[in-house]
Amino acid sequence: MNVAGEVKAPGNLSLPANTSLTKAILAAGGIQDWRANKKNVELVRINRNGSAMRRTFRLDYGEDVSADKNPPLVDGDTVIVGRSRYAVSSDAIRAVSDPLSGLVNVLTLFRLLDSSN
Repeated sequence: MNVAGEVKAPGNLSLPANTSLTKAILAAGGIQDWRANKKNVELVRINRNGSAMRRTFRLDYGEDVSADKNPPLVDGDTVIVGRSRYAVSSDAIRAVSDPLSGLVNVLTLFRLLDSSN
């Protein structure tokens, strides 16, 4: 099983058959608190006939195993914990500000070198 997205230790996990969705997320270290969207946990399953199934669940650690709210997983399943609005916004701001901060540092260095002459 593969657990991806906003969990603390994403990756391929060796878990017993019929492990629940919530237990797989816990096995991946649990969610990253403010980054994870608990309402957007996707299960992607490739069926034997080659068709794909994709369903979205709301994460609730208190749910018993059930097909509707906390499904048992099978070998080859992928669980994806989506990003929260805050994480999306933070990532977008970082994508814009990181290159700009590097440019500011270079300009500051040029000014320091120029003022020393």
